[in-house]
Amino acid sequence: MLANDVEASQMIDNDKAVAIMAHERIKWLVGLLMQCNVQDMASTGKLMLDMVVSNEPMSTVLSMALTLARLGWAQWNQILLPYLIRITVDHWAENRDVLLLFWTELFQNGLFKVQTGSITLTVTSRGQVLFPTKTSEKSTGNGKAGPINIPQALVDWLIAPVDWKAVADQQQTIPTTEHDEFGGFEDGASDVDQDDRSTSEAPSHGVASELAIKSALLCVLSHVSVDPSVLLDGLHTLIGQLVAAVTQLTAQMAENSEYLQNVASNSGEQGDAMQGDDDSASMALGLFTPKDGRLYWGAYHQLFPLVSLLGSALKLEASAAFHAPPRLVAEKLMDSWCLILDRVLPAHSTNPLLVESMFKAADALKF
Repeated sequence: MLANDVEASQMIDNDKAVAIMAHERIKWLVGLLMQCNVQDMASTGKLMLDMVVSNEPMSTVLSMALTLARLGWAQWNQILLPYLIRITVDHWAENRDVLLLFWTELFQNGLFKVQTGSITLTVTSRGQVLFPTKTSEKSTGNGKAGPINIPQALVDWLIAPVDWKAVADQQQTIPTTEHDEFGGFEDGASDVDQDDRSTSEAPSHGVASELAIKSALLCVLSHVSVDPSVLLDGLHTLIGQLVAAVTQLTAQMAENSEYLQNVASNSGEQGDAMQGDDDSASMALGLFTPKDGRLYWGAYHQLFPLVSLLGSALKLEASAAFHAPPRLVAEKLMDSWCLILDRVLPAHSTNPLLVESMFKAADALKF
């Protein structure tokens, strides 16, 4: 028994030593790359990056890329971005969750910067990342999945069916402080630096909800070059799913709330819609504490994240409409706008993101 404990301890020590060596090696490389000029990168710098991408775990490369982006490395787009695109295409099938979190953090935190005059073959004139589209999702001869068409894969993931009732139920109780937080892209202790880890409070995929995943997909799709027709079709499908879910859940919640029934029946009359006693309004719209003593969101607060996601999807659809064929825009965007106006907006007109997206969609339809 003692011998087994000693052996296990030695294995842990060896793994820790390997992780520390990788950690220091990447820190040294980051410092060196920050000092390299364009001429150096064309020779020795590229050789070093080739070695890192070929030999280090994917999580280490992603952490290094985020660190260099935070440090404002001037050659990030020109030199490092092609490596990241290749990694994403090659490893998407088995690591799409980690890669989605990486690109979301990069875009959402403003780490991806496009400067005029630095447009490359990997960045479009609109400042969007350009992934290769002539790839195949068929398996290769060795049994592994081949390169993935990333834009199409993102859209397919976006429109994948979701149990929105379960998602809404997750929003019912107030979360406690005891929850797992996203701790970076490491599968070991190979991050560049503990201090350089993400400060985002987004949870890891183990505790991430479908709501967070769909939000991340919308964020990435807004910064990736996608065929406007494909994107509009995908967003129109997602919006249809969300409208159906929000409409059904709103009706179900209204059955148990006199206040919500009053809102639904008098949606066009603001004064009458807001009538009702304070307790019923609090249970519908605010916080309340039932007999179990826990804090619960009111019914409409449970739906607020779903309605906000709907607003985000419509906002992206309106942006994509400026680059899509007018006939397709008239068909898809107009249908989404009318659907939301008729079935969602009357009961959820206090959601600022939804209202903003409706104005943006109206502007896009004018053109």
